[in-house]
Amino acid sequence: MKAKQFLLVICAVFLVSVIGLMIWFYNTTITKQLNDYTKEKYGEKIVLVEEGASHTGNMGDTVHKVALKSDPSIEFNIEVDGDLFERLFTVVRDDLEYMITVNKEFPKLTPYVGEIESLEFIIPRTPTFDLFSEVMEDDPHLFIVMDEYDFNADIFEKQTLHRYYQLIKLLNKADTSYQDLRIHLFVDRPQSFHIANIKSITSSEQIAQMIYEQSPEIKNLLAK
Repeated sequence: MKAKQFLLVICAVFLVSVIGLMIWFYNTTITKQLNDYTKEKYGEKIVLVEEGASHTGNMGDTVHKVALKSDPSIEFNIEVDGDLFERLFTVVRDDLEYMITVNKEFPKLTPYVGEIESLEFIIPRTPTFDLFSEVMEDDPHLFIVMDEYDFNADIFEKQTLHRYYQLIKLLNKADTSYQDLRIHLFVDRPQSFHIANIKSITSSEQIAQMIYEQSPEIKNLLAK
């Protein structure tokens, strides 16, 4: 009788341990942890679109691509600070607000994309961080483009600044909520220029002043 009771106790302990282990594994899955984060911050559930890689190169620090369960068309990224040998991680940041703005504002630009590209600008299709890069930007009111041309002092003041001004006029014409513009340009190395409050820009001279303040290097190259 005692042996039977002992066996029942062992079975009960084993069963409780298995159930506890299953609950722990469930609570520490990537999807569950990301869902807990988004539900607390945004009141939204997510589905995991693409799991970020964890390896000795990043030691568990990675980026997961997810989508809103309520609107799967809105995909965004969540950066986590993890441990290669642990299941738990800490969320560093996400770009949901940025991607909601992109989904809302980018369609307003659609009629002007051809004109923007004809000015020799590239509009990045992934404007913020992804599975293979560091966080670049998550300001929802910042529009980012890359200049297809490298810096050329001979044409910068007469042609390049004119292109930048035309770009800003197109952005303002589209009536989006973008407030600032960042232009990536290769000088002798990759550089970027932040043009603030684009709705107040009325001349290429204003753009030039902002660029010269941010890059004395360009100002010096033009002075040669």
